[in-house]
Amino acid sequence: MPSPDEKVADKKEDTEVEEENESKNDDRDKESAKARKATESITNYHMEKEIDAAKAAAAVAQLGSSKKKAEDDFSGEIKGTDVAIIVDECDLPKDTAEKLLKKAGGDLKTALESFLRQ
Repeated sequence: MPSPDEKVADKKEDTEVEEENESKNDDRDKESAKARKATESITNYHMEKEIDAAKAAAAVAQLGSSKKKAEDDFSGEIKGTDVAIIVDECDLPKDTAEKLLKKAGGDLKTALESFLRQ
């Protein structure tokens, strides 16, 4: 039968071993938490990129349809002299010059600026 001193020594040793194990577990928990947080961060970043890409695609589609609509909606008169100026100065076919003027709402200056920005 162990003496009281041996019992105290065994309890002390057991307590030290338990504390050491708890310390190791705490370290592992901290590392696991860091890894989880990093993984969540990466996942969130990629999810945001996917959402942004979807928004961008929708915006581009809407922009394309609104440009087409603006071109089709122009009901004003295009001056023949404006068409001739664009054809002569920009070396463009007549139908292209007319499209430029339609996009610009019949304004020669805006049509020429639009052509120069292309």
